[in-house]
Formats: sequence, structure tokens, C-alpha cells
Amino acid sequence: MLRIDSVQTIAGVQVHGDDSDPHMFYAIPEQPRFRLDDTGKPVFQFLRYRTPKKRKDGSYGGGFAIFDVEFSLTDDKRDAVLEQLKQQVGAARGRPELVRLGTIQWAKGTARLNLSNVSGQFVVGVFNPASPSLFGKNITPFTIELTEEGAALCESAFKGLGGFAQVSYEMSAWVRLPPVTGTASFDSSAYYDFVQNAKDDAGCGSDTFLNDIREEIHKSDILKVEVTSGMGTDDRLTNQIRESLTRTLEDTAAKRMLEQLGHYEGDQTVLEDYETIRREYHKVKIDSFSYTITQNSAALFPFNPQGTMPNIASIVGPANLDQYFQVIDLDHPFFRRLEVTARVNAAFEQLSIHSVDLHIDYQGRHSGDFHFAKEDEVYKFSCFKDGGPDEFTYQYRVNFKGASRPYESPPNLPGVGSEITLNVDDTGLLMVDIEAGAIDSTKIPLALVTVRYEPAAGPEIEEQYAITADKKTQSLRRPIYEPRRGPVRYRIEYHEADGRTLTTTWLESARRIYVNTPFHNVKKINIGAMGNLDTEIDTISVDVSYADAANDYTVAETFELRKGTKTLDWEVPVIDLNAGEVTYSGYIRRFDGSVEQIPATVLQGSSILVGEQFDRVMDVQVVVDRVDFTQVALVTVELRYGDDQYMDVLVRPGQQPELWHVELTDVSRRQYRWSATYYMKDQTERTVSERLSDNQKLVLPALPPA
Repeated sequence: MLRIDSVQTIAGVQVHGDDSDPHMFYAIPEQPRFRLDDTGKPVFQFLRYRTPKKRKDGSYGGGFAIFDVEFSLTDDKRDAVLEQLKQQVGAARGRPELVRLGTIQWAKGTARLNLSNVSGQFVVGVFNPASPSLFGKNITPFTIELTEEGAALCESAFKGLGGFAQVSYEMSAWVRLPPVTGTASFDSSAYYDFVQNAKDDAGCGSDTFLNDIREEIHKSDILKVEVTSGMGTDDRLTNQIRESLTRTLEDTAAKRMLEQLGHYEGDQTVLEDYETIRREYHKVKIDSFSYTITQNSAALFPFNPQGTMPNIASIVGPANLDQYFQVIDLDHPFFRRLEVTARVNAAFEQLSIHSVDLHIDYQGRHSGDFHFAKEDEVYKFSCFKDGGPDEFTYQYRVNFKGASRPYESPPNLPGVGSEITLNVDDTGLLMVDIEAGAIDSTKIPLALVTVRYEPAAGPEIEEQYAITADKKTQSLRRPIYEPRRGPVRYRIEYHEADGRTLTTTWLESARRIYVNTPFHNVKKINIGAMGNLDTEIDTISVDVSYADAANDYTVAETFELRKGTKTLDWEVPVIDLNAGEVTYSGYIRRFDGSVEQIPATVLQGSSILVGEQFDRVMDVQVVVDRVDFTQVALVTVELRYGDDQYMDVLVRPGQQPELWHVELTDVSRRQYRWSATYYMKDQTERTVSERLSDNQKLVLPALPPA
């Protein structure tokens, strides 16, 4: 048996002798390590998910790490230890060939992994047996389930050099003790007292009542460990034996202390007119334990090897890591299913639908039939795809109440994805809602709405509905026995209170028609004046009218343009933007008293321009955007046209010069003369000599040459 006090270190390994055989030795490995198989490869596999699946708690798994850990000597270590032991024995006793390494008698043990205590953000759980194998290489298998973040962390850590996983073994083996006597003892005593005194004087007048209850607990625990060693015994070994006795004592005491002393649970009631009641309850609990080890006795002794194991990259080399790390696609074609949720988007009672029958077919291999009797029913079709595509086909039948026949959808309608929603327009039902909107029923008491729809087969459908103050909503519901293929056309006929009738053109809508005021469109006309309204033209009066003959609708208004109002907009409500005609006329009054008539003209477009013709006038704008006002303080510009039209423009920073209005004496001659003087901030002047231009935007240079 292993002799605990006969120990030495050889090649970094703790080696013990035997208590009776001088040629027998026992080697304790220095730390756990990854187990290697018969070919020398580590038993290790790391699996990371490419397409993780959602767990029951809503989180996603990231993968698994599976490996074995062993607590044993490597072959190299074993050979090195044996060789040195043979040299020792040969030098001391001879017969080195008898030297051998024995098997340690392990009695119990556990193995823990540091990743067991890592936050749940990285590790879902660590699975391993309750104890190592306790024979051979003391193999312990570990399986680590990882989150997505944990898989990324652990893969990177395991692939690197150095170490990441830390394993702690707690092993106990039978050993022969040195000349040591040790005793561990435990004494415990507990006392519980319950006393109740109740008194009632039962005399005249008010009674005096006393009910006194006392509970007392007295407890005493004594734990004692004594170790007596002989001369020459290693102090470290003595301390280890003391620690072993203390641990055994504490474990035993903890188990026995779990038994509670308890309390009195009997009758404590006091009845009226009892003069004296006394109750007493006493409980005593005494426990003791003693464990003694004596010289040369066999005892369990703890060995606790632990450490950080070298990573896989350190064992097999970075070039071979792909053999141990795999990416797994959980979305395997063999397990893929087609999951289809089917529903009907229709109000059965409102649409007079009795039921809907649906047939789903997947690749001719799987099919399902479903019967919808209510609009809120939902059915699910599910089947294995067996490696097939996502596409499926379906067909449905709508059974209408009171209809002569049901609506049959076309066969083999294509389906893809996870849902089928049979919309009302797909069920062979023409459905349109008509509602009163922004309409004044006092002015328009009746609006007739004519709705038309042309199905692919059969005659055109036409229905007419009246919207009044008493009936503001109407509904069109009609089986057409085919999928709806387009919008409906409608026209509204407004009957005004004064007897006039207005009718819109044909409009389109999908499912809802709003009956608003007939004048829901606005035609916008821009009216502008041309010519010199400063000194020549006093006023331009314009009469404008809009006429919609089809609806007997006319609007007319007069506008005046003058110096302060050269342009304005006229907005007229209309029934139809494409219907009606705008006509304008008027006169031009000049400052000299003359008046020029504007003949009646039908407007083409959306702008009315009246006054002098553009080819007889020219407006010149001086543009100063390029002038460098960081150096220039002021600019004067002289403009000349002919001999009698001129203008001097004064330009300051931040100001926009006014227009120069020119009356052309010859429409073929549009050139004018201009020059400029720049007054610099340094008190100097620069000039632009006179030159010709016909550009109505005169852009001044940044600076003239000095």
C-alpha cells in the first residue's frame, strides 16, 4: 500500500514508496490533462451552429464542446520516473529490474471545470459524471453547452496557444500512515424547556387573569482534532493528516447538525374559570462522534491535483485545428418541414358566406383539406419537405348563402412561404363600400352613385345607390365567380336643393367610394401684368370666367393689376379638372388717359398675361453676386439705351439692385451700354469702361483690373 510519508519528486512528479515492497512505487500525476486516444490524438470536439435554433426560453444555442480529461502519467513521464527509480534502487539494493510502478487504490473523487461557474451569458450548462472513473487513467468526460456568445468566445480561446480550461480533481486514496496518532471528536448537547403558568382568581368583580409562557433553548457544540506524531515525521505530512481529520469531522458534524431540536407543539389553551394550569415540556439532545487513526493504520488521504490544461492548438498544432472544430448547419434538409398557416380574410355574415373549403397540395406527396365555417378560424398544414422546395399549390371553394352555385378558384394556385390568406376579392365576391364624406346635405339632399364593373366573363355589372341625410352608407356585395381583376368605375350625380344637377366624370376606386362635395377639385389660374406699371400703365382690369357647360356651372370674377399688384392667383372650385373653359377679357388704362381693350380670349394653359407685349420691352437685372465686398465699399453702374433711356444703379453690400425697365424703340435692337465704377475700401477707385451687352442679367465682375 502507498506509504504517505515516503515521498520524493522525480521529473516533476510526486513519487511515493510502498509500505512493504521496496521495489514498488506510486507516482502521482502533477495535474489533469486532455485525454489522448490510442493514436495520440486528443479526445476533443467543438461544434458551432451555423443556423442556431431558438430554445424554449427564447434564447439561441451556439454549440457544444465535448472532451475527456484524464488524471494519469504520460508515457514519457512514466519512463523517466522508472529510469531514475531503477538507478536509485540499483545503487542502493541491487535488482533494479524489479522496480515497478503500482496502481493507487482510489476510493472516491470529483472533478470540476472552471466553465461551470461562468455566467449564463456564455455557458448554458456543463455535464459530467459525479466522479472520475477511479481506475486506470481516471477519465472524466465533459460536455459544455454554449450560447451564441459563448461559442464565439470558447472557439477563439481553445484555438489559441496557452490554456483556457481549468480542471480541479479532488481524489482520496487508501494510504499507510506514518507513526502518527490522530483523533477527531465532536460533542453536542442541546436542551429545550417549555413552561406555562395560567391563573384566574375567580373572585368577585373583575377577574384577574395571568398566562405566562417561557421557552428556553441551551446549545453547546465542541469540535476537537488532535494529532500526535512521532520523532522525524514530516510537519507537512502531519498538517495534511490534521486537515484530513478536520474535513472528515466537519462533514460528519454538518450532517448530524441538520437534525433540529424542535419546539413544543402541544396544547397551550386556557379555559375560563380554571384557577391554575401549569404545563412543562423538556427535551434533551446529546450527540457525540469520535474518529481515530493510529500508527501504521490505513486511512483515506486527499490528493487535489488541479491546473490549466494546454489548449488543443498546443497539442496538435494550429495547422490541424480544423479536425477538431466544426461548423454544423442545424437546418438540415432531412428535417425541414413546410409549415403553412391558412385563414380567410372575410366577414362571413356580412358577405353572406356560408363556408370556405381549402385544399393544399405539396409536390403531389402530401395534401390537406380544411373547412372554414367562421371567419376567425385558423388552420395549419404541416409536412416534411424531404429535401423538396418551398413551393406548394392550393385551391379553394367559397359557398355563398342563397347562391345558385359556389365560387371555385382556379386549380393549382401557387403558394410559397408560411401563410395563405384568402382575401375577399379573391373569393369571387365584388365588394364596394359607399360612404358620405364632406357633403352638405342641406345644399345637396341627394347624391346618386352609379357603380360599374366589367368581369372577365359575363355582362357588365351596374348598380346605383342613393346617398341622403338618412342613408349615408351603402354596400355593394355581389358574387362574380372569378377573382376580382381591377377597380370599379363610378360616377356621382349631385341633386342640389335649387334644382340644379351636377355630374362628375367616370372615376375609379378599389373598394371604397367617398361622396364628398362635387367641387373637390380646384383649378388654379395665374394672372400677371406686362409693361411699365410705374410711369405708363395705371391699371389693367381683367374679367375672368370659368364655364362647365355639361354641369351648367359658371364662375366669374374681375381683378385689377397695378404697380403694387402685378401678379395674383385665382382659385376656382371645379367638378372636373379636365372639363370646363376659362375665358378672359378687359382693358388697359394708361396714365395719359388712353384706354386699350383686351379682347375676349380663351385661355390655353394656366397663366394669363396682359399688358404690353414682351417683344416691346426689356427688363435688365444687375447681378452683384460675384462682387468682392471684402475689398469693395460701393459700386455705381451706368445703363444707357439709345439717347433718351438711362438709369444709374447704386450697389451696396447686402442690397439687390432694382430692375431697369426699357421700352424698345426697335425690337431688333436690344443692345444697351453700361459702365461701372468700384469704390475700394482703401480709398482707391477702379473702373469698367463702357461696353455693349444684350443680356438681361448683367453680372458684374468681382474686381476690375487695377
